[in-house]
Amino acid sequence: MIDLPTQLLEFHEHRRETDHTAANDAGDVLKNGPTVPSNAIAPIAEIERQAILSTIHHLNGDKLMAAKLLGIGKTTLYRKLKEYGLAEVGESTDN
Repeated sequence: MIDLPTQLLEFHEHRRETDHTAANDAGDVLKNGPTVPSNAIAPIAEIERQAILSTIHHLNGDKLMAAKLLGIGKTTLYRKLKEYGLAEVGESTDN
């Protein structure tokens, strides 16, 4: 991992910390039960939207890198941003 760009290393570290926090939260849910009603399931489109926004945010608006990390093409990313009415997200720092 040493040969990876700093941005990817930082993103990887952040994901590891987030995954650790999520695992702890999941353990709390198993011990204490869910804290949200069972009917509070998010649609896949909303989860996808949040994943895209979060990735772009963590990469300081770098949409091309976000597409790579999400495993989708840049055209797909731009299409999804347009679908969600988010085409302007990260415009000032887009490469």
